[in-house]
Amino acid sequence: SASPVALRVPPGSRGWLAWNRFRSLCDHHQRLCVALELVADKTATDKELERWLAEPVRFVVLPSEAFILNRSGYPVLPKRNKELLLRLFRYKVQVILGEPSSEAVNRSEHEGLQQRLAYVARLFQGLPEMTQAERFSHSHLDTLQAPLQPLADNLESETYELFETDPVKYAQYEEAVFLFLKDRLAAGRSAP
Repeated sequence: SASPVALRVPPGSRGWLAWNRFRSLCDHHQRLCVALELVADKTATDKELERWLAEPVRFVVLPSEAFILNRSGYPVLPKRNKELLLRLFRYKVQVILGEPSSEAVNRSEHEGLQQRLAYVARLFQGLPEMTQAERFSHSHLDTLQAPLQPLADNLESETYELFETDPVKYAQYEEAVFLFLKDRLAAGRSAP
């Protein structure tokens, strides 16, 4: 398959506008994707950051300037960037760490890269297990599905098996039956 073409953009509204203009000029080509550079952007709102979850972000670029030092002197991401990265991990993004500049001659700058790498690895390894609903929907992320017509289409057994594992459907069905019985008893009628 062909390699993606990524546009490197910052997370705020300027970055999204540049991305949207770029993909519009390219007629929303399927190979286009985003390389989101998580810089310290205090002007980006939570909504602007969350908007990236609906875009084809395939790479997250973390330059050394994106990190701050914690009380112990170790590099960490600011809270909002950390939260966004954790959510993007669910979309199988690839993380690109910026390395020290070529002028970096002292050892501490190169050790900082190892510390940033270890930090990102700990974030990824510390992700909580996916819930049943997340596991169910994970294979369908960013995919438009044609509506199924069970009476008109000859569906494969795998399709029905997939329907049977849908936890939302069963929760809603249980709620509907409960409300039906509640209404029926409130009307003075016996349960069926």
